[in-house]
Amino acid sequence: MTERQATIWQKRLGPVLAPVGWTYSQIMAARSHAYRRGFFSRWRAPKPVISAGNISWGGTGKTPICSFILSWAEEKSLRPALLTRGYGGRTGALPLLVDPTCPAGECGDEPLVLAREHPDSLVVVDPVRSRAGQWALARHEPDFFVLDDGFQHLAMVRDLDLVLLAGDDLGPGWNRVQPRGTWREGVSALDRATAFLVNVTGSEQGPVIEASRARLGNTGKPVFLFRLSIQGLENLADGRISPGPEGRYWLVTAVARPQRVAGAVREAFGRSPERHVILPDHAVLNASTIDSIRGEAGRDGVSELVCTSKDAVKIEHGREAFRVLRTETIFQSLDDGPEFRAWLDKWWERI
Repeated sequence: MTERQATIWQKRLGPVLAPVGWTYSQIMAARSHAYRRGFFSRWRAPKPVISAGNISWGGTGKTPICSFILSWAEEKSLRPALLTRGYGGRTGALPLLVDPTCPAGECGDEPLVLAREHPDSLVVVDPVRSRAGQWALARHEPDFFVLDDGFQHLAMVRDLDLVLLAGDDLGPGWNRVQPRGTWREGVSALDRATAFLVNVTGSEQGPVIEASRARLGNTGKPVFLFRLSIQGLENLADGRISPGPEGRYWLVTAVARPQRVAGAVREAFGRSPERHVILPDHAVLNASTIDSIRGEAGRDGVSELVCTSKDAVKIEHGREAFRVLRTETIFQSLDDGPEFRAWLDKWWERI
């Protein structure tokens, strides 16, 4: 089911789904309360912990934010350990320390992206983050931990709780808990956040900024805007960098919010792809899938296929046809707030 199809059926069944969503939000609120009151055990690591997570399901930019935090740490000569569930992976031995040569089908696409971009950092896959953290401490002694998709993972205490939101979360999707919408918890869960990061990639920034002020401006917590700025394309076969497609191109995505990628691509290259091939999030890109896409593109006279880095790590066959989006995460403060990197620096000095 595509993002658009999900939205359509949620709208049509809204009156039926709303009570179910409210009930689910109450269950999640009770769960959070139980953790706060000590009814469930929580592990406090002897090192600082930064969580980067969502209030909604996927597609808010956690992987780029985690990548930014790892880069920030490396600039300070720190060695972080990123703890992640590893969606899309099927490893048997846990915890799994992700090696840059690990098959994406074993460790998951997003962990592999981070391991390749940050070979000096630790990327550990395990649904039980506390177990992964204790394992990393015993063997590698990291300076701090990063919890990927950690907002709902309450079994591990965190020192910094970064909550990522998209424009939809602040607009029509506000406080619409699944299955009525995409939120995992009700709006009261945002009280746990230390700061908010709003992804404005591929959307009109004006309305998102106004919605950020209206929804988050009175929380007393820092609000940062960020976007993924496309810097060019990398040839997946030989690593050559180009500013954009040489001719007509197709966009191939297997991500949570494909329309955001399409908007960013259109903005960066000044033209839309001839076709956008939308696959399910974390979809396997095996030889038959690649051959099918390349065959259809060839019949359309298209030889360049553009994809994200998350998809690129899964492509072993037909790499010469693919161009990978190279992006940079650009931050912007809401109104007169601090710059995100400076804010993170000050937090680290205090911790």
